[in-house]
Amino acid sequence: MEPVQYLQALRRRWLVIVASVLVAVAIALLIPSSGRAHASSASGYQATTIVVDPSTFSSGFNPKTSPLASLVTFPSVASRVAKAVGYTGNPLDLTRGVSAEFNSDTGLLSITAEAPTPARAELLANTFASQTIQFLQGLETKTAQIQAAGLRAAIVPLRQQLNALNGRGGSSHSSEAAGLENQIAHIQSQIQQLLLPGAPRYVIAQPAIAQPLAPTTATGKLSFLSSRTGRVASAVIVGLLAGIALALVLERFDTRIRSKESAERHFHAPVLAEIPMSRSGGKGVVSATRPHSKSADAFRLLRTGLLSGATNAGRNGNGNGSGNGDGAGGGREWPKAILVTSPSSAEGKTTVVANLAASFSELGKRVLVLSCDPRRPAVHRLFDAQNVPGLFDVLALGSGPPVLNGLVADTPIDGIRLVPSGQTPERPGELLGSDDMRTALAEARAMADVVLLDTAPVLAGSDPAPLIPEADAVLVVARAGRTTVDGAEWSTEVLTRLRAPVIGVVLNGVDEGSLSGGGRHRD
Repeated sequence: MEPVQYLQALRRRWLVIVASVLVAVAIALLIPSSGRAHASSASGYQATTIVVDPSTFSSGFNPKTSPLASLVTFPSVASRVAKAVGYTGNPLDLTRGVSAEFNSDTGLLSITAEAPTPARAELLANTFASQTIQFLQGLETKTAQIQAAGLRAAIVPLRQQLNALNGRGGSSHSSEAAGLENQIAHIQSQIQQLLLPGAPRYVIAQPAIAQPLAPTTATGKLSFLSSRTGRVASAVIVGLLAGIALALVLERFDTRIRSKESAERHFHAPVLAEIPMSRSGGKGVVSATRPHSKSADAFRLLRTGLLSGATNAGRNGNGNGSGNGDGAGGGREWPKAILVTSPSSAEGKTTVVANLAASFSELGKRVLVLSCDPRRPAVHRLFDAQNVPGLFDVLALGSGPPVLNGLVADTPIDGIRLVPSGQTPERPGELLGSDDMRTALAEARAMADVVLLDTAPVLAGSDPAPLIPEADAVLVVARAGRTTVDGAEWSTEVLTRLRAPVIGVVLNGVDEGSLSGGGRHRD
């Protein structure tokens, strides 16, 4: 499909798109707000406590890792924090809004806590920092005590050796005893060093100061979607995209003919005119009542095509000629008896007949309309005429020529006369194929410049078949958005078998936005 065709398809399916958007919006309004996606998406405060190891600065060495970062959310630390702040629930719940980050370049550890109130955020950050430091110092104290106990155990055998040497006496053992005493003194010094309380290894360099929680990019998106306005806006976008996709899918599987190109492809005949859909509600003879309308222009274009567009016009299946040197035909033969049919009913065939007759009358042509549709005669209504007596009434009597005597009625439009159909007979096909009908056609040719035959749809039955050999040209009427591809193909096959002189197609009821130019013309 071309881009213009996509736009036309979306225009035709606008109800589908609107319905899709409305459904999406309704669903969005029915879904309750999802609330917080996670702790960081809630509105509240965050506070950060900075912890530092002074030894790293005195030594000029910045470690790549810090044990505090991994200990902050330990269950043991969380239990200590819960006890310190008086929290009676699961201590691990406190760690959900707490995070720790160690900067290897500065040697600083940041402990951040989030909470609904600034005081709570500061309390959690400071408490997690202090309890983590105390927990680590407790581990270091226990480690020192264990090491001291090991050193004390190492002194026991040394004292035993020293006692043994002192018991023996003698100057030879004095130097060995002095060495043992030095070892024991050194170990005792190590024990005292381990047990001496030293300066704290980790200290809080900056207590927590609460700040309003700034949502991250992901949090902003979730906040937008959780609001009523955000959900509705998102639903409109999703519904619009879904509606467009659905409209294009429906268009893809729609087998109805809507464009000039599609009609010509499936009818295997040129489209002589595209009749725009009437916006004023009129379905009558617009060529006479609204001569300056786009529809009237389209019928004039159709008239021009009939007068000058057929190379085989004027020759029907019987070799009958209807030459006319009229100026509109450029001195060439043009069809005089024109049979108008359609694939099925309700495609505007009768309306086309009436407006085409009015268009011919504008040129001063004498036009005679024969209502040959026995099933749904309607052309008499367009001309405000009675339907009886009519053509089938006379054909059923079989009185012989002249057949049309007393049947031809004047119409309100100058130059147009009408032969109504009359009452519906039992076997209309036989009557239309009778000698009296051929005589009626000959009489019609003699009394008019143009004879228009309004027949039944070609797929509705065999009624039009006997008239096709008597016509100079067959005009097929299709309705845009109603005639299907199958209907076009089947009617073309039927007309081909009947050797119908199809001159072209009229695409009726075309949306003005889809006109390819055939609906706007002036003679």
